[in-house]
Amino acid sequence: MWDSHSWLSAVTVSPRPPSLLAVNEPETSLHPDILDALAHLIVRASKHTQLWITTHSQPLADRIEKHSGVPRVPHVSLLNLGRCLRRTRLALPRNSPLELERRRRLTL
Repeated sequence: MWDSHSWLSAVTVSPRPPSLLAVNEPETSLHPDILDALAHLIVRASKHTQLWITTHSQPLADRIEKHSGVPRVPHVSLLNLGRCLRRTRLALPRNSPLELERRRRLTL
């Protein structure tokens, strides 16, 4: 079975990387001294595919932000989740059923 580090590494060399890769807590079971290398790997992989990373590690989030130069998504509470999701647009084909439904709900 592939772990998240293997997938991130594979994305950087694949001729056909996935369009989206979701990784849950990639820092799990890693020594804290490895977080900087993991952050570099995440940033490098993000140049080949869209990444969705979830982490409880503030040091990892800080290093990703530092190496990428891109500010992190702020913490989203349940109170403002709906507002955040309404402003977020997934990459859906223009007239796909999901996109049409999303637009219909925005007008409600």
